[in-house]
Amino acid sequence: MMAIESSFIPFPSEIVLVPAGYLAAKGDMSIAYIMGSALGGSLVGAFVNYYLALTLGRKFLLKFGKYFFIFPETLDKMENYFQSHGHISTFTGRLIPGIRQLISIPAGLARMNIVEFSFLPRWEPESGR
Repeated sequence: MMAIESSFIPFPSEIVLVPAGYLAAKGDMSIAYIMGSALGGSLVGAFVNYYLALTLGRKFLLKFGKYFFIFPETLDKMENYFQSHGHISTFTGRLIPGIRQLISIPAGLARMNIVEFSFLPRWEPESGR
């Protein structure tokens, strides 16, 4: 269910995690198992979006994006922004409900390193400030 929540299908994780937390509090379920399952499921769902964007990518958006109000110049702006702010955008986007389901798509379009996408957001503070 966590994989569904992390893919593009809107499904609230609270439906899964609140009852699991209750069972953990009662001692009927392991909190480590819950955390591992939630993390694994979230990554699987994020990988679905990432690889769909990676394989279908720019060609698909150029052909069908106009139906979703994504035009070539919008796509160029998005890619430019993501090249300079992609790592921190991906990290923070995963913390925001509604955005977490979609943040994998620009990461896949930009061909973000899969290890950095999965585990290691790179922090690059701007110099001169």
